Amino acid sequence: MRGARWDEISGNVWTIPGHRHKSGHEFRVPLSPRAVKILDELGEPKPGEVIFPNERGDQLTDKILLNLAKELRPGITCYGLRSSFRDWCAARTNFPRELAEIALAHKTKGETEKAYFRSDLLEKRRRLMADWSRFCEAPALAGEVVALHG
Repeated sequence: MRGARWDEISGNVWTIPGHRHKSGHEFRVPLSPRAVKILDELGEPKPGEVIFPNERGDQLTDKILLNLAKELRPGITCYGLRSSFRDWCAARTNFPRELAEIALAHKTKGETEKAYFRSDLLEKRRRLMADWSRFCEAPALAGEVVALHG
């Protein structure tokens, strides 16, 4: 998201061009309702400009993002956030493993399967990201753990 530009957003989809994506191919990201609301709150889109600029108007650096993450929660890393998403998918949902891997833009297919399976499963990933967004916004459970005997 650090390099996201306003002209890459269309409705509730962010399309990362191939020259900016690690795969070298265009990658579509379904935006959760909360993500769309955040973009709306930023005001009028400015085509060609980065959505989250640094003080000079350039894209955020990895160091800026890491420092921001550490302010929010000491010890956290950007890869730790991705890992948390993957762990949540596996432990708390029934979404298929492949869907979580596609959401993380990981390679999921060998050459043969890739030749036959061409969908990016955008609508299924949209449901996944909406559930992740709700999970992230839910208040943390508080209180004591009480051992039950019986």
